Amino acid sequence: MSTLTSVSTTPLARFDYRLRVAAALLRAAPRAEHVLVGAMAVASAAAAWPFAGPLYPAVAIPALLALAALIRHHLDGLDARRDALTAAGADPADTLVIQIAGPLAATGVGAVLGGAAATALGRPSAAALLPLIIALVAALFIRRSWLGAPALATGAVVALVTAALVRVSTSAAAPVAEARSRGAVLPLPHAASASAAGTAWPTALAAVLALSTVQLVIARRRQIRGLVRALTAAAARRMIARSSA
Repeated sequence: MSTLTSVSTTPLARFDYRLRVAAALLRAAPRAEHVLVGAMAVASAAAAWPFAGPLYPAVAIPALLALAALIRHHLDGLDARRDALTAAGADPADTLVIQIAGPLAATGVGAVLGGAAATALGRPSAAALLPLIIALVAALFIRRSWLGAPALATGAVVALVTAALVRVSTSAAAPVAEARSRGAVLPLPHAASASAAGTAWPTALAAVLALSTVQLVIARRRQIRGLVRALTAAAARRMIARSSA
């Protein structure tokens, strides 16, 4: 990395050098970072997998949020690496490419697996683009002061729990709907899409509410601590006043 400033100014050559540096840093990284990058690939594959009907949003929404959380957790922990790259002569563009190369590569692997599965099953493969879009947004636009990894991880967990609850309630209501439709000759139109939408909107809404709440608590934690201390002190004074009376 000491030769970053002396690399050829040809854009292609410099981009290739950035990727080589990123690969070398990833190989030399601790095992925990390897596990983290592998988890990104798994989350990406889950989000891109061509599940049918309501199962797709039940898996894709938590997986996309988990992917964003993993990427932000990874990037937010690279302060020391950023300092080392800057000391080695890397400009901001060099540092950015070197940092996001691993997460984007892992996301690409998962997306390719999901797209290949969709092609093999004869289903649309457009969903394989979603993990790539989320990875780019998480890596390039989200900042920890706006939306951090803890909030995204909480949103992913809440989305998974909500999707499971929706699936359970839908399964419980299925026998009633089946009994009502026994006399019908043709299936109800748009039933699959309606079922998928019925799973998607409560899952997404619960996730947004959860991650917004957690991020607000994180951003306002000092004010919340001060308020808790003030309320505790007021309650203690009231108790002392009552006991003395």
